[in-house]
Amino acid sequence: MDDRIKITASIDGIVDDIVVNLGEFVRTDNPINNIVNNQLLNLKINVPSEFSSQLQLGLPIERDGGQNKKVADGSISFILPRVDGIKNLIPIKAKIANNSVSNLRNGQFVRARVIWSRKPGVLIPAISVIRIGGQPFVFVVEQIKSPQGEVKLVARQRAVRLGNLQGTDYSVISGLNGGDKLIISGLSDLHDGQFIAVLP
Repeated sequence: MDDRIKITASIDGIVDDIVVNLGEFVRTDNPINNIVNNQLLNLKINVPSEFSSQLQLGLPIERDGGQNKKVADGSISFILPRVDGIKNLIPIKAKIANNSVSNLRNGQFVRARVIWSRKPGVLIPAISVIRIGGQPFVFVVEQIKSPQGEVKLVARQRAVRLGNLQGTDYSVISGLNGGDKLIISGLSDLHDGQFIAVLP
């Protein structure tokens, strides 16, 4: 007679560890194994206490994949109502959706950031910025018509006001518009009004 009992877990996942041995007596309140489901993870983050007034449930969280690339996102689901007195940090938790790009594992250490606010703007590669007397400039492509009616491309030097450096990109506060075509190579040989050609 088969005296084995089928036990069904309340969640889907993969058995990570079996904490009892064959033949061992267990009670109904004893855990017998650990099940891991990496599709939706709880991310534990420590936030400096000076940001306590800005913390709120639902704020977006992004998992940083390096070089300012977002690979997973979620939102704050829990805020501990006290400050860690030693490190002056506020522990929070965020539910973060896993995917094939982020490929996160249970117990893994990651870099993440809280998105306090979002503002529309323009990001440009840091290598496209030149500085003259401390003032940042970029070159953009402009179309002009020759007296014969032929369309030509010229490089135009534009002064820009830069925001923070985000990975390898600068945010632009003013000086550029969405859709401007930026020149990112050969800058040392360019001057304002120079005719250029776009390479394939």
